[in-house]
Amino acid sequence: MLARMLRGAILLTLLFVSTLSRADQRLDAAMDGIVTRLYAAYNADQLNALTEDQLKPYITPEDRDVLATSYWTFDVNVPVIVSVMRHIKQETIPAWLPETGFTKTDLIVKNDSCDYEVWQKKFDAGHVALGINGLDGHRFAYFVSVGPQTPGAEVKITNLTPSEPPIGTMQVGAMIYIDWTELVVTECPDALKGHLLLTTFRGRARECHLLGGFRETPFPSTAKPDQITLTWSDNPKATQNVSWRTSTAVKTGAARYHEKSVTDAKPIEVAAIYEAIDDRKLANDRVSHRFTAALSGLKSGTTYSYQVGDPESNTWTDEKDFTTAPEKSDTFSFVHLTDTHNREIAGKLLAAGYVRTPKPSLVTISGDLVDFGLHRDCWDKLFAYLGEPIARIPVIPSIGNHDDQDGLGPGTFLKQFTLGAPNFGDIPAERACSVRYANALFLVIPIGLNVEEIGQWMERELAATDATWKFGIYHFPMYTTEEEYAHEYDRQRAAWGPVFDKYHLDMMLTGHTHRYYRSGPLRDGKEVASPSDGTIYLVSAPGIYSTFDITGNRMEFKSLDVNGAVKDELTIEKTK
Repeated sequence: MLARMLRGAILLTLLFVSTLSRADQRLDAAMDGIVTRLYAAYNADQLNALTEDQLKPYITPEDRDVLATSYWTFDVNVPVIVSVMRHIKQETIPAWLPETGFTKTDLIVKNDSCDYEVWQKKFDAGHVALGINGLDGHRFAYFVSVGPQTPGAEVKITNLTPSEPPIGTMQVGAMIYIDWTELVVTECPDALKGHLLLTTFRGRARECHLLGGFRETPFPSTAKPDQITLTWSDNPKATQNVSWRTSTAVKTGAARYHEKSVTDAKPIEVAAIYEAIDDRKLANDRVSHRFTAALSGLKSGTTYSYQVGDPESNTWTDEKDFTTAPEKSDTFSFVHLTDTHNREIAGKLLAAGYVRTPKPSLVTISGDLVDFGLHRDCWDKLFAYLGEPIARIPVIPSIGNHDDQDGLGPGTFLKQFTLGAPNFGDIPAERACSVRYANALFLVIPIGLNVEEIGQWMERELAATDATWKFGIYHFPMYTTEEEYAHEYDRQRAAWGPVFDKYHLDMMLTGHTHRYYRSGPLRDGKEVASPSDGTIYLVSAPGIYSTFDITGNRMEFKSLDVNGAVKDELTIEKTK
């Protein structure tokens, strides 16, 4: 958040995930109007029980037109046949299909998970406008093929909105959803083969979800700051970012701090900036404010006491403390979690890791922090469960597929944390970053971006560092015993493996499978005798936390359950 707001006018290439989120402002405005009218008429319980008949009076004729024409639009150069592949298990047919002249055919398209019925309509050369997936939030969004009415004519699609999902070819083996690339067409009618295929995101089904789509947070915001979180976007020796949440009643915020050992010191006050987080289907707390203050000019290896609050009303939290990174020390500890999924067990695991000796200096989380990344109630649960430790030790999180909800982008993740910028190519700020702490380098590796460019960025970071220990934090497992993932990450292994081998990444910290696995040291994909010669790939699991105790060239690693039982351990003593 802070990196974007401080840069203001910097234009970031956020690839397809961000393009999709703002693809059609008319659709967004229509949905906002419908929801606003519903809030004026119903309470939270009634909203959650809405029927389609109850919903209809709150959709104006103008809204109906937008919902029927602004979900997917493009231009074609010749007369075409547009085919809409709709999942047969979706109970309610989107009203715009028959209303705008689409006809259901006998054709069926299949993949390994779904069967799709095919609806078709002929269009003249010119503009094509298609409607929403439905108001029911059915997860498998429809997809589209476009073929010529005249056999042999070449179809060209222009002005496609959303513009970024790639255009493929309708055939067996074709990718449908770019957030589930292995789910390909297994059966394709001859009549559709060779047509242009408009791929999509499964998450698009959620864009207009109203029936059963309203939620409540068990932890609504108040005027009192909560969700206090420490992160870094700059040098951990001299800076500290602190973020917190309030209700919209609070419009100003600040952090004030002093060296803990100097009890009579006058606190330094740093103004905070805030960003509104609007989750329009969060019935009991739609909008909250997320404040961030960037503390700088700090002394290395120094403990500071701090408070956050509202300077206008002069209300402040109790004092908490943090310690900046040491200037030269090569001794520290950290805790690692993965797939926390806004579960209460995650907080218990972190609490167990936080009170141990030696006390951790930071916590890493390798993705899937929450179940649904665009649902703020999930984030409210996560922060409530993680609790006090993240107000005292900084968090280094990476994005998982659940945080980037069904391909719709990690927008809410980015508003919760304040991370650094890679300053490399088209990689956006706060999705990839490197953190140097003591004698260790941490690479936060994003999902959903160009694999080769990420590899080039990591090579730059690894080539430039003199860190003794090097860790990657990534959600997906590059190596695992799970057969379904055997070849899914071949591209990452091909692009990143040689970089890890050349500069010796010590450990890659991943998750995703919800099954624990630790490889032996691997080089060129093959196990080698010593951790000094290869990278260890850790796939952690939701019921486990790992501890890393580092002293110079020695690292003691353990994985434990919530009761403290050791499930795995390893000691590495570097000899070179």
